Amino acid sequence: MRTRAALAVSAGLLACPLARAGVSDPHPGIRVVDNGATAMVVADLCAAGVSVRATKYAERNATAATWAKNVDAEVAINADFFDFPGWSWVIGRARGAGEDWPADKQLKEVRSYWQFGPTQAGLVPNAATEPSAGVTDIVGGHNILIDAGVGKGPLFDGDAVLQGKHRRTSIGLSADHRYLYFFVSDTLLNGDGMVTNLVSHASQASAPPIAWATNQDGGGSSQLYVKGLGSVISSTRPVNNHLGIFAKGAGPAVNCNHAPEGWLDAADADGARGWTRDVDAPDAAIEVHLYWGGAAGTGAPASTTTADLHRDDLCAALGSCAHGFTARVPLSLLDGQAHPVHAYGIDSSGGANAELSGSPGTLQATMSPLMGKRRHVVDPPSYAAWKFDEFWDRLPAANADVEALKPGADLPGTPTLVRADDGSPQVFVLDGDVLRHVASPEVMQAWRFDFGAVESRSAADLAALSEGEAWPARPVTLVSDAGAVYVLDAPDPVTSGGGSGGSWSAGGAGGVGGGDAGKSSSGTHTAKSGEESSCSVSAGRPPREVPIWLFALLALGAQRRRRWTASQERADSAVRTD
Repeated sequence: MRTRAALAVSAGLLACPLARAGVSDPHPGIRVVDNGATAMVVADLCAAGVSVRATKYAERNATAATWAKNVDAEVAINADFFDFPGWSWVIGRARGAGEDWPADKQLKEVRSYWQFGPTQAGLVPNAATEPSAGVTDIVGGHNILIDAGVGKGPLFDGDAVLQGKHRRTSIGLSADHRYLYFFVSDTLLNGDGMVTNLVSHASQASAPPIAWATNQDGGGSSQLYVKGLGSVISSTRPVNNHLGIFAKGAGPAVNCNHAPEGWLDAADADGARGWTRDVDAPDAAIEVHLYWGGAAGTGAPASTTTADLHRDDLCAALGSCAHGFTARVPLSLLDGQAHPVHAYGIDSSGGANAELSGSPGTLQATMSPLMGKRRHVVDPPSYAAWKFDEFWDRLPAANADVEALKPGADLPGTPTLVRADDGSPQVFVLDGDVLRHVASPEVMQAWRFDFGAVESRSAADLAALSEGEAWPARPVTLVSDAGAVYVLDAPDPVTSGGGSGGSWSAGGAGGVGGGDAGKSSSGTHTAKSGEESSCSVSAGRPPREVPIWLFALLALGAQRRRRWTASQERADSAVRTD
């Protein structure tokens, strides 16, 4: 079954000793590259017994070697810039073993800082940002050298200290937040020279590329100590704070942030479905990012939902149940062609987002025959007022199928949302003189309705109106060969009456983000490994299940205006096409 919870962290890259000259593994999870005048330590934060420690205020004013021996750390480097001589303050934020430095002994400059805590290791670009909850150890990061894998030279942040050549110290981190890099030089380097050496040393260590790196204190303060190897890069100058690594070979990997796990089970006309969770926060619901037509970073359109649906098949496998997700598919992709769908679980601690197993899936589906009425969207301002989106809402359909639909009343120029002034929670679309219930916040979101636009009307006046079919779950737009734009609506949307189907409170508007129309734990599909899903409903074969959104759309008794065509839409800059 594909709901297995154990997507194990791969064996560490630093697990076995190397015979290559200049490279050694003196402690579990620790690799050292020693080129004489330059050196780097790469620490696997997910190796057993590896954790990070910074200097307490009472521990300041010591060499890296002395401080490491005092706290029994396997590795230590000098960290932030400080007052020399004096040893009374550092330039950035500072916290060691859960103890903040005195407020007047830190934050002399607002630059970046490194933070570490349970399941956390990361760079915060702006020291004005408060540390994350649970952070136990902090050192200032000063100039950012590498950001998202890209060197920021030659100008960096404009600090002239990076234009000159000095002995240097740097801290770096991999994109998955798993590998921590300490680099120190006993030779003179400018900023570009640091970036070049950081890249080459990581490669020499057979470690992943460095995603973020900062310049630390340098000059006579640059020093690196490794237990068993001594002062690899030596300095006799005491410094004010340090960053160290424990590497005991057993026990918890305190700062390890595991990537999210999960599966993309299916992507078809009924939606994209699967599950995901953050191993480090096993009971929490996390976001899922879905990219339609390509991977993240390729420019493919994306959508977001939350993996918070109950699934019975997850309970025993994961120890918690509410990690399922389902998401609407873009209607424009229901064209019978194969479209890749990439799904990513979003790490709750800001670590690397993991592409789910089974991703990319393949969406290859059509949706026909069409049922209901077609309602004309009369002009570009109306199209824009309803916030229709060509990618998400426009269903590919043959002209014959569009023209075969019974025409309904034109779509009005703007939506009108109302609620009774007697405290009733129900929200309705006022469709001429008929009320049509908006059944959930997810429907509000699917139609891009604005909660702030809901009008309060007299309860007596609304009670005098008829109630028609509930408002549809999502908009579906169609275009004829002649270029006319329509919205698909229910066969008789305004005469059946009594379609409210329950209630929800518009007072919950703040919690609408991230939901998807039709969220339900029923009907979820857990595919077998390697299975591809598709749904093809053709005119020659009855559909196995016609989605409910094909049966309900809009009906507002608007006055007829001039007909508007898709060719006019393309020529009119006022039309929303994003």
